[in-house]
Amino acid sequence: MARFALSTLLIALLAVNLSSGFIFGGDVLVLTKENIGEALVENENLLVMFYSPRCGYSRMLLPNFESAAAMLVEQHIPVKLGKVDCVENVALRKMYHIRKYPTLRLFRNGGPLQYTGSIHTYDLKAKDIVEWVKENIPIHTPATPEEEL
Repeated sequence: MARFALSTLLIALLAVNLSSGFIFGGDVLVLTKENIGEALVENENLLVMFYSPRCGYSRMLLPNFESAAAMLVEQHIPVKLGKVDCVENVALRKMYHIRKYPTLRLFRNGGPLQYTGSIHTYDLKAKDIVEWVKENIPIHTPATPEEEL
C-alpha cells in the first residue's frame, strides 16, 4: 500500500512538473525551444548555460553550475538557472549565436548579457558563478528599522 501511495505521489509531482513546461535538473531548468520563451517571461533574471554533452569543458562546468543554482536558492538571490543542450536544440544555438561551449548568458528582463567573468568558463567554481550573478543583478535588501528613520 505504501509503495502504491509513493508511486502515485511521484506521478503527480511529475505531472505538475511537466504541466509547467519545464523539466528540472535539480535547481536548474532544462530549456528547449518549446519552453525558453516562457522561462524568459517568468524569470526576471535567468542565467543560461549553453552546452554540448559531447564537450569536455561543458561536462566540467555542469556540476559547478548546478551547485551554483543550489547556492543561489539558499541565498534567496532572485535568479533562476537554466541549461540548453545545443546538440538537441540547434535552433536555440543558432538563435543566440552560440559559437563555443560552454557559453553563459544572463537574461535580465529578457535581454541577454554575455558572461564577462573568467575567460575559461569551464574552470569556474560555483562560488565564482554566484559572485558574478550578484554583481550583475539588482539585489534588493529590506531596510533595517534604523535605516527607515
